[in-house]
Amino acid sequence: MSEYVLEVRNITKSFPGVLANDHINLALKKGEIHAILGENGAGKSTLMNIIYGLYDPDEGQIFLNGEEVNISNPHDAIARGIGMVHQHFMLVPVFTALENIVLGSETTKGTSLDLASARKRVLEISEQHGLPIDPDMVIEDMPVGLQQRVEIIKALYREADILVLDEPTAVLTPQEADELFDVMRSLVKQGKSIIFITHKLREILAVADTISVIRRGQVVGSTTPDQANRAILASMMVGRDVVLQVEKTPANAGDVVLDVDKLVVKDERNQVAVDQISFEVRAGEILGVAGVQGNGQTELVEALTGMRAVQSGQFSLLGATFGQQVAYKNKLEEFVSTSRYKRLFNIAVGVLVFDFLMGVVFTYVEAAASVHAAVRTILALLNSISALIVLPWILHFLSRLITRPGEVFRKKPTDVRKLTELGSGHIPEDRQRDGLVLGYSVANNLVLNTYYVPPYAKGMIIQEEPIHTRAVDLIEKFDIRTPGPDVTAGSLSGGNQQKVIVAREFSRPSQFMMAAQPTRGLDVGSIEYIHKRLIGKRDEGTAVLLVSTELDEIMQLSDRIAVMYDGKIVDILDADKVTKEIVGLLMAGETPHDAWKK
Repeated sequence: MSEYVLEVRNITKSFPGVLANDHINLALKKGEIHAILGENGAGKSTLMNIIYGLYDPDEGQIFLNGEEVNISNPHDAIARGIGMVHQHFMLVPVFTALENIVLGSETTKGTSLDLASARKRVLEISEQHGLPIDPDMVIEDMPVGLQQRVEIIKALYREADILVLDEPTAVLTPQEADELFDVMRSLVKQGKSIIFITHKLREILAVADTISVIRRGQVVGSTTPDQANRAILASMMVGRDVVLQVEKTPANAGDVVLDVDKLVVKDERNQVAVDQISFEVRAGEILGVAGVQGNGQTELVEALTGMRAVQSGQFSLLGATFGQQVAYKNKLEEFVSTSRYKRLFNIAVGVLVFDFLMGVVFTYVEAAASVHAAVRTILALLNSISALIVLPWILHFLSRLITRPGEVFRKKPTDVRKLTELGSGHIPEDRQRDGLVLGYSVANNLVLNTYYVPPYAKGMIIQEEPIHTRAVDLIEKFDIRTPGPDVTAGSLSGGNQQKVIVAREFSRPSQFMMAAQPTRGLDVGSIEYIHKRLIGKRDEGTAVLLVSTELDEIMQLSDRIAVMYDGKIVDILDADKVTKEIVGLLMAGETPHDAWKK
């Protein structure tokens, strides 16, 4: 029998304009963690998708335990003992965690699903590997960290002998990543074999037995953690020397740009996620928000960018205040004053006018003997339909009129476009859900927040040529690996999707930058570039709010650090006067001894 449980030989795969895999050879031993390292768009995910049966190779062979096999779809891969955790979650948003985990591997009891047994097994896996989840929680209500746990449990549930982990730690905190490494080590001790894809050099050196580096679709070298260090691996990955330590001068903080005052925000379960927090960010500084995933950072970012309602408190950005209460004399005034109801009011007025005109026409037709009977019938039908449409509106408005006078208080909704036009930039935590329209071209995604202004529009007409020219320029400046500006954003690798967002937000003037997990899924060369750009924005006088679960990133980039725990800011510290250990303790809800801060 072969010493390799999995071997790929001369795998080649091309897409229009891109040679993703160029005669790749790779071998995985039993009980081994084989790490695959490479920059964004190097072809790592394409190779894994071929192994898992999602893509057919143009050339090459796959061997399992020395025997050549044909893997034409994921069902074949699973049947042959190959499981995969994808970089972008393969989950049904409206299903629960349990339903997603058993989907495709359901067990039955008689003629019905045996979810009780499945639940018991899922909870056992969860407890055994330190991956706690609520099996009954709906996926779309989960933060990305919990969704990743579901993906990992789903693969473990299928008892694969070969496990492919494609960027599994991209959404995990350092502590959660270390816990995953313990799981991986436990699995290989049980005879499992793991292919581990990551951009994070620390992870590679901590957990891998063998390291292979892919650059521009080719394997450029293999090594082991004993023979390599971070600098060597970074150079192999991008083909040049990389500066791993952020270089910056002391901040020259100016006026307050963002002022948050006693902000309260609720999550999807209507529970308080952000609890009476206050802080400010000044021009020319980076305030880093540190915290374990799920302690209110996501809800805070969404509130400050207009994506989530503010329950109480308010925030001011560049002199404009958001989240404040607005008083109305009565419910009717509130009804016709809010933007959503203004549109409904206009529709209702239009329907009433239409109904009136239909009544006039119908009266004329009834009086005119020369009009054909069929025409009269059609007009009578239209008049009846319009009356049925109008009646609910009349009842709705009457119900609004019959209210007692008195002030009604409501939170004024945040105007997202106003935030953008004030000079606010936003790199969202979830690039696919909140940062891109995956079905749109790269060019159109690069103007999502400026498409309606010159030179990209003249009146109501979109101008394709300036949009295309801008896209070509930004693709080159930000090294977005794409066949061209007209391909869809959804066809790009995760790292290149992130580059599209960064290019869009960094390429326009901004006085405030909200950066939530800005380097998630990026290779070391891209991380170096993004860090330099964030420091550059700071030095230009931009106020930067950096939210990251990467503690190293927070420590290196921030001038001040706000630590969030359980929805509250437990402390705000000067970055040059605090240690990583103290911040870590605060993130865990512990209070370090006062002497440690000195």
